[in-house]
Amino acid sequence: MAKEKRLLSLSRKKEKKANSPSKLRKDLDTIFSQYIRRRDKVCRKCGTNQNLQNSHIMSRVSQNLRWDERNAMTLCYKCHLCWWHKEILEAAEWCKIEIGEELYNSLRKEKDIIKHWTPEDLKNLIEKYSNNP
Repeated sequence: MAKEKRLLSLSRKKEKKANSPSKLRKDLDTIFSQYIRRRDKVCRKCGTNQNLQNSHIMSRVSQNLRWDERNAMTLCYKCHLCWWHKEILEAAEWCKIEIGEELYNSLRKEKDIIKHWTPEDLKNLIEKYSNNP
């Protein structure tokens, strides 16, 4: 009986941890990154299909845009880390052409909107990006 209670308690703790906001955010980051890389298939800058990464146009610190597919694109490792994060002004100008100035300006405005995600919101996004090709 005591062993069964301990197992039930451990099971509940694992379930609670799996549904914690931090775990859901981490899972969503992974699933969202995979989704963006599947969507784009190649680096949007150089066209390679090797060492692909998800790059946020406006920083992922902006919770409002963190999992917004309009704010993400696929870049290879080299273009992402050696160009996007180093040649910021050049990258911004390229991005305005790549996604269009209207969308770029819209993202700039939206990045400052404060968004508080509920666990249910995060689960819905996980489901949305998990079920898309």
